[in-house]
Amino acid sequence: MNKKITIGFIILAIIIGGYLILQRETVVPTPPQEIQTAPVKEIEMASGNFFFNPNSITVKKGESVRISFTNVGIHTFTIDELGVDVPLRGSSPVVEFVPTKTGTFQFYCAIP
Repeated sequence: MNKKITIGFIILAIIIGGYLILQRETVVPTPPQEIQTAPVKEIEMASGNFFFNPNSITVKKGESVRISFTNVGIHTFTIDELGVDVPLRGSSPVVEFVPTKTGTFQFYCAIP
C-alpha cells in the first residue's frame, strides 16, 4: 500500500510540474523606448517702440514655438486667439507656446 501512495505522489508531482512548466510565461525584455520630442520652431525677433521684426511669422497648429526676443523697452507679446499674453521683461526674453488653432492671427504689444 505504501508503494501505491508513493507512486501516486510521484505521478501527482509530475502532473503539477508539467502544468506549471506549460503555464509559465516567457518574458522577453523590450528595449527602452526613446522619448520622441516634437521639434521646436525657433524664431528670433526684435521688439521695440511700435514694432516687431519680423512683423509676421508662420507656424503650424500643434508645433512648439520658441521666440527669442531682442527687446528694448517694456512690451508684451500678445496673440488673443491663442491665449498668448506674455510680458517681455529684460533685453532677451523668450516666449514659448503651442498654437491650438489654424488661421491668421495678429500679434501685438498690449501696452499702450
